[in-house]
Amino acid sequence: MQVSGRAFRMLFETAHAQGIAPERIAEGLPFDVGYLANPRHSIDWGTFLAANDRAGELLGRDPERLRQLGESMLRMPSFAFLQRMARLLVSPRVLYDLGNRWVARALAPDMTPPSLRVLPDGRLVIEVEFPDHPVSAESYFHILTGNLRATPTLLGLPPAVVDAEVGHRRLKATLRVPISHTLLQRGRRSLRALRGAREAFDVLDAQRREMEDAFASSLATHRTFRELLDNLPALVLIHRDGIILWCNRTLVRTLGRSDVDELVGGKVLDVTHPSSRAAVSVAMAAPVSASPGATARPTLVRVVGRDGETIALEVAAPQSIDFDGPARMVVGVDVTARVALEQRLVTADRVESMGRLGAGVAHEINNPLAYALGSVELAARQVAALPAAPPELGALLDTAIEGLGRVRTIVRDLRTLSRPDDGPPEPTDVQAILESSLTLAASALSGRARVVREYHDVPLASANGPRLAQVALNLVLNASDAMSEPGELRVRTLLDAAGLVAFEVEDTGAGIAPDVLAQIFDPFFTTKPIGRGTGLGLAICHQIVAGFGGEITVRSALGCGSTFRVSLPAARAPLTSPSPEPATRASGEPRRLRVLIVDDEPQLVRVIERMLAAAHDVASASSPTEALERLRSEPLFDVVFCDLMMPGMTGMQLHDELLRARPEVAARLVFMTGGAFTPEAREFLGRVPNRCLEKPFTRAALEAELSRAPRRPGEAGCGD
Repeated sequence: MQVSGRAFRMLFETAHAQGIAPERIAEGLPFDVGYLANPRHSIDWGTFLAANDRAGELLGRDPERLRQLGESMLRMPSFAFLQRMARLLVSPRVLYDLGNRWVARALAPDMTPPSLRVLPDGRLVIEVEFPDHPVSAESYFHILTGNLRATPTLLGLPPAVVDAEVGHRRLKATLRVPISHTLLQRGRRSLRALRGAREAFDVLDAQRREMEDAFASSLATHRTFRELLDNLPALVLIHRDGIILWCNRTLVRTLGRSDVDELVGGKVLDVTHPSSRAAVSVAMAAPVSASPGATARPTLVRVVGRDGETIALEVAAPQSIDFDGPARMVVGVDVTARVALEQRLVTADRVESMGRLGAGVAHEINNPLAYALGSVELAARQVAALPAAPPELGALLDTAIEGLGRVRTIVRDLRTLSRPDDGPPEPTDVQAILESSLTLAASALSGRARVVREYHDVPLASANGPRLAQVALNLVLNASDAMSEPGELRVRTLLDAAGLVAFEVEDTGAGIAPDVLAQIFDPFFTTKPIGRGTGLGLAICHQIVAGFGGEITVRSALGCGSTFRVSLPAARAPLTSPSPEPATRASGEPRRLRVLIVDDEPQLVRVIERMLAAAHDVASASSPTEALERLRSEPLFDVVFCDLMMPGMTGMQLHDELLRARPEVAARLVFMTGGAFTPEAREFLGRVPNRCLEKPFTRAALEAELSRAPRRPGEAGCGD
């Protein structure tokens, strides 16, 4: 049950006149005095009783003082309307009846009006009874008794004599009302009534204006509510039975419309994407939760813009509202960018997973590729040594060696691209990076672009090789995509005026518009069709190049193609070291070395043995454990070719064991790897001085490592 703010204003005005600040009455109660200053506001009945009880507490709970408070209340400005109405009346009974029927209903519309009856002796009996409530109504009843006692004074009569029975929730007041039956007094009251007629009309007119103002205020509030919703960044739609009644400007803009009238009157399902229509239909048919505060997980709904683009919205549970009748309001936010980001992150995760898979596959391919390439090389050497070998056989073997070499290049480039990017910048051959990228993009360029190379002598650049390869491959593939018809792709290296090492990728495509050119390095910006471009490629390229202390720029014009330039600081020149002394005997002939091969691939071991057996003494071990036993007990080996990654003990662990047991042997290890793609392996190779051969390798690469073998203690060198 609600009580009008007017009733509170009467109480506050009267208390203030009695020296009691309204704030003291409101102290500890759940309302603000300023809020209740507006008679259109209301508050619950229990709080009203608590306010009266607080007033009683401040007056010492003295019934007489509370009644005096009630008497003075009728003289307050808030009761001016009742004072004016009293001038039209002749009988106090009519005034009591008016207060009973109209005033009480105006102050508390939901309250059952007090009962009023007339006894045979002319006394009035007024009874008020409230439902049970934790807060006592006694203070309020005492104030009301004062109201009843002072009511006749509004007619110029003495106060009524009131016999009141006040209880916790019930009041029974018996009133003896002073009535004058003299003709003169009646005449005076009649004249006063006539004089007050105009005032009565004024009162009615004021009430009419007040009602019109209230109606206008309600309309203004309605407009303000719409304006508030209209300016929200969230999307708001109001519908009834699936027909759009209203939506805010944010939703209008999101759907690509220019005016709300383009949507009002249409069906919600008309702007819903086919993939979401079934779920939206079920949601519109379902009952709305009876609890306004109930929360539910937002629902992802896809809608369609004017141009057919799909827009993702996250929509909260609908709420029932009164919009010239029952309706439902739906509030949501545009999450298209977030959904696209999530999809791109999933794609990026897949790409990363494919990179790790590619690195693993490359590692596994390199072992059989190593012994296949080695076997074919051996066969080619043996065929070439035969006096009557068919020339076709040598040509076939040369073709096989060339094919295996191409496979080796592809695997090497794949492994380079899939390596993690946490390595520091190092001297990097830009031309080799470009060639690697062109190899990987060969299938995309085939039939689409003729590749023209313009390579100049440039220093090594300071960069991380795998990440620079990612940049170059991205630029090459973008150039290929830019050419809708067969064209020319030109790659060049140069040293610019600032001394930076640069390379360019130029295409003869359609070019880039100036307004697009300004955004081309922004994350998620793409001009490619949906499903092809993520909008991350050039942004990542820009970030990678900036991380090297370089820059990436673009020159383009519509119809004239595009040229991307990557400029990088030159690497510092490495310290020169003397060339390794050839492994020769004192007589000048090549040394015959003791060589140990440690690898768990028996085919690879046999191929290396065949490659080296003619010139060197070769032994083998199938595991680091076996090799450790031989290296501890046998005479010193000149070179130990050891695989880096093996099951059980790894080549890294073998090196650490030899450092403790025979450090002179640990220095003679040359590692072989199909791809050191683990962080531990990369850290190890960067820490130790030992050299490393990448599989697959040739016989010449093995001989080059053997030529670097240090001499055994006491072994004479050349010229000794």
